Amino acid sequence: MKKIGISAGLYINNKTFNDYKMTCVANNYMNAVILAGAIPFVVPCIANEEMMEEILKTLDGIILSGGEDFSPKFYGEEVLDKCGDITPERDEADVLLARKALELKIPILGICRGSQILNVVSGGSLYQDLSYCEEKVILKHQQGKNQALATHKVQIEENSILQELYGEEIWINSFHHQAVRVLADSFKVTAKSTDGIIEGFESVLKDHFMIGLQWHPEMMATRGNQDMIRLFMKFVEKL
Repeated sequence: MKKIGISAGLYINNKTFNDYKMTCVANNYMNAVILAGAIPFVVPCIANEEMMEEILKTLDGIILSGGEDFSPKFYGEEVLDKCGDITPERDEADVLLARKALELKIPILGICRGSQILNVVSGGSLYQDLSYCEEKVILKHQQGKNQALATHKVQIEENSILQELYGEEIWINSFHHQAVRVLADSFKVTAKSTDGIIEGFESVLKDHFMIGLQWHPEMMATRGNQDMIRLFMKFVEKL
């Protein structure tokens, strides 16, 4: 069976002890990998290059998971007023993981924050908040607590993996206030919301399979959404 590493978040619990840090991954990611017929592994939140290389040697693919806002310093900007909470330790670890996976050409699925990191590490940039977009954003991209609910649709580009899976459009969930601004040259846009936000992209490099998604397919897949389960199955198929 294929082995997929999932980037961990860094949860800080100050209720039990001061500055008590825990490495963790939401069960949604692990269960989605299992549903797709692969074995999930947690990639710890460490920024040690030698250790990260050794971890990646044992894996067939990587999921860059979602989470808090990604520091704008990585795309050359200062923090603006509407940028949210940042966890520097996780940023450093995720950037290292993404860079090493790119160097080793390990297949990558980036989800929400993970897709943003994949884009930035490849040379792209982000909107620190959707209110900073040049075009007016009218859809609700931060939908609330119902993880499985599809709240808006995305329009899918031709000649893409998403088109192969879903055709011209699909309804998705949405939990973000940041988004891709400039897409890196190694990717092409494969899905946009009806108000123009980039919701999906994939690699133009024939020798490296990569997909970035702004929504959370793992939340929908683990609650019985067959379309999203097929997405994870397609990822495993490409490993």
